[in-house]
Amino acid sequence: MTAKVKSTSNKINQLLKSGHLEPKQEKALRSCAESYKIMIDVFVPKIERALELGNPKLAEGATPMGLDAKVCEEGFSGSTSPLTNENKALRDLADVTVAIVRLLL
Repeated sequence: MTAKVKSTSNKINQLLKSGHLEPKQEKALRSCAESYKIMIDVFVPKIERALELGNPKLAEGATPMGLDAKVCEEGFSGSTSPLTNENKALRDLADVTVAIVRLLL
């Protein structure tokens, strides 16, 4: 999940730097960039630390990551999302992570 979040964040930054975006796409990408930054800075370390400490309950923090990916995708309504595959993959990874974590509870 960490690798997917970081690679998607990098893709977002590359797209923003390209300058070849419709205004609606740029706005949606900027919103996604903020969400993915929070995932990298807050959620991923929290989940990793919880699992290292053997406290899977705290690792359920993957749930908001899947929701953030969904919100990111919905931000492109009315225009084409360049992140559809990445957002879907992250939602799927978050769902699997939460399912595994709940088995550990």
